[in-house]
Formats: sequence, C-alpha cells, structure tokens
Amino acid sequence: MMGQNNIIGKRISGYLVTAFIANGSYGPIYQAERGFPVKRKVAFKLLCSIHLDSQAQRDRFLREYERAIQLNPGNIAVYLDKGLVLSQLNRHEEALASHDYAVQLISTHHRAHHLKGQTLRNLKRYTEALAVLEQAIQLDPTCVGAYIDKGSVLFDLKEYKEALTLFDYALQLAPANAVAHANKGAVLGQLNRYEESLAAYEDAIKLAPDLADAYHGKGTALRELGQLEKAQQAYEKAYDLYQY
Repeated sequence: MMGQNNIIGKRISGYLVTAFIANGSYGPIYQAERGFPVKRKVAFKLLCSIHLDSQAQRDRFLREYERAIQLNPGNIAVYLDKGLVLSQLNRHEEALASHDYAVQLISTHHRAHHLKGQTLRNLKRYTEALAVLEQAIQLDPTCVGAYIDKGSVLFDLKEYKEALTLFDYALQLAPANAVAHANKGAVLGQLNRYEESLAAYEDAIKLAPDLADAYHGKGTALRELGQLEKAQQAYEKAYDLYQY
C-alpha cells in the first residue's frame, strides 16, 4: 500500500498534492491545489480500490460529483473530472455528455476539447475526435496531450506517417514524455522500422520504468529483429507490470 508521504508533491488528475491531512474511512485525505481552470485548494481523498469494486460503491462516488455540480453548476472542473471518472468506468457516452457540457460552459477551454476528443476516440468516432482534438490544439498549441491523442486516432485509422509526425512534434514540445516515445515506437513498428521502434521503446522505458506497454512493444520489436530471448524477457516484464 502507498505510504502517506509517497504522493506528496505529485500531480493526480490535475491536482498538486501538497500535504497529508488524515486517514478517512474510504482512504487517506490530502490537501491539494489546482491552478487551472480555477485556482483553488481542496481536500483530496485517495480512494482505496476496494471501495470501487461494486457498482453501488461506484454509483455513490459519482453521486458526490452530482452533489458538487448542484452546489456550483458553473464549475467546469467538476464536469471535466466527472467525465474522466466515467471514462475510467467505460461509461463513455455519459463521459461525453459531461465533457460536452464543459465545452458549452467555456468554449475556449482547451482541456475541455481535449478530454472530449479522448472520449470520442473511446467511442470510435474518429472523424469527430480528430476535429475536436484539432480545436484543442488551436486553442493551446503547446497542449502535448492533444497532439499525442490526435496521433493515436490517426494510428487507429492506420494513418501511420501522419501519426508519426504528431508524435515527433509532441516530443519536440516535451522530450521527456514517455507515452509519446512509446507511441512513436508503436507507429515505427507498423512502418516496419524495427530498429527505430526498439530505440523509441527504450527511451520510453528510461523515462517510465513501469510503463507496461513500452515493454510489450519492446518485445514485439525484438521479436521482429529475431532477438527472441530478449523479446521473451521484455514480454515477461510487461506481463508482471500488467498484473501489478
């Protein structure tokens, strides 16, 4: 189990965790801060996974968001966070409705467009996802995540060269982004550029040693290069991380 101080100084769902407050019945409670879209300090409860195992518990958690919306219906952050939780529960249509409402509240909010684009991708509505993610990029040309997600949609559509261009641009903006390196590795593999694919996965692993997808992709690149023993080791590492 994660110790009380292990997450202090880290960001979770856009919040910077600054201090431990107390242990609650559903998990530890922390003080956290957020600077955008609304600057505020909050009490942040880190729920233990056991408390989200049943449908009733998940519904209770979502009702807390509904109560927050009732108290402050103009707070865009609540709609964005609610949509993220719904996406994590694979309730993508409901997540889309929440993100849609966030866009209606502040049409120039790049993160609202970005999260809406992510949800559209989850729903396999790729053409719409591309358009919305492009809106996010136009609103904030430094939004690394929007470039990565737009590249991922193009990957889904097998537009590999275009996807590679976006992953490369994301890495120009954020060279230490492990997901962008891993995604670049995936698209290079689809282009049969296995040496480069392996190098990209290695870069991702250096930056994020617990990124299971990077080890899985590394295994595939090594397999295609005929390095079967090393490939097996990479697959085993990926399996261990997925299980964890």
